[in-house]
Amino acid sequence: MLTTAGIGLVLLIVLWPRPARAALLLERWGVSEPDPLETNEALRYLKLRRILYPGLVVTISLGTSLYHLPGDAPLSSTVLASLLVGGLLAETAADSPWRPARREASVVRRRMRDLVPVWSIWMAGLLLGALVVLAAVAGDESERGLPLWSALLLGFGSAAAAATIVWLAGRRPSPRRSRADEALRLRSARVGIGLAMAAFGAIAASVGAAVGLALGVLGIVGWLAVTAPVRARARPARGTDVLT
Repeated sequence: MLTTAGIGLVLLIVLWPRPARAALLLERWGVSEPDPLETNEALRYLKLRRILYPGLVVTISLGTSLYHLPGDAPLSSTVLASLLVGGLLAETAADSPWRPARREASVVRRRMRDLVPVWSIWMAGLLLGALVVLAAVAGDESERGLPLWSALLLGFGSAAAAATIVWLAGRRPSPRRSRADEALRLRSARVGIGLAMAAFGAIAASVGAAVGLALGVLGIVGWLAVTAPVRARARPARGTDVLT
């Protein structure tokens, strides 16, 4: 427990966002030469998530200890679960009805395939299906100690969290149309589905040895591929629509 709390605290200190890091994040997600307003928007986005993650790591780890969940759930699963739940809470807060300024903003509905590539949806589905089959075959005599019901609960929970993150990223209102807003929506959705793929792989690796480890590697590859840097969008000329 103390080890997990220490890891959460170290992550908070090391990863605490600064303006330069926020600007780099925007450039990675396609915003070339972000202006101060765009950088501040990304900074707020990062701070909300950085504050949530360490507490969630400790809470999830404590919960599994208090309820004596069976199986050997690795630290990687706890961290991935914390990232998914943190992303979900952050997107929920961004769409919260007690933020009237956002309710007065324009709402542009986006489809799932506008935010995440179709191949990532298929890959996540295949990984989840493979996890279900692997868990069913292993049953309660899993080679790595994670029983059937735990694996399925974690797998479907991760899928539900990722799907909700993508949905919220596409529907939440925005106070202004900006390149930063579009880039951060894209990041939320793609990181969400990428974390789900990595979570499916981590859970599979806890269920079975050879096949599980192969699925674990595939989940990491999918995560890295879907969160790869996107092509930069140049700053629009004065007076032009940023989304044209």
